[in-house]
Amino acid sequence: MIVWIKNNVIVDESASEDIKINSLSETELYFDIAKDAIKAKVIFDYKNDKVGYFDKNEAVVRDVDKENEVIAKLTSYGFVVDKKSISMNDVNDEVEFIENGLEELANDYKIFTTEKFNNIFHNLIGFKKLIICF
Repeated sequence: MIVWIKNNVIVDESASEDIKINSLSETELYFDIAKDAIKAKVIFDYKNDKVGYFDKNEAVVRDVDKENEVIAKLTSYGFVVDKKSISMNDVNDEVEFIENGLEELANDYKIFTTEKFNNIFHNLIGFKKLIICF
């Protein structure tokens, strides 16, 4: 039996035991605060085979186009991708991301935040409400 991947790559049946061919079912975004930066971790779920953006998992055929769409969305908010991390260091970008970007990303992806991140998020929202009241 021959299995088609993205309509242009053919995998012989003999190789299909060693290679997992699952579609990208979900993307998880994890956010934390480290030093003066927001750190992001991206996990792609290929039907219960979870792969981090920087992981080298040769057993899972990854949908690079969809993965790059996620990374492009993050960079559009000001995140910078280097060799092993995704982070945002600009204060203005951080505020904009917390105010708008996080909610927008939650429409498409599962979002997870640390308690430290949540505290900053709630403090910022509380601070904005305080300014509006005066």
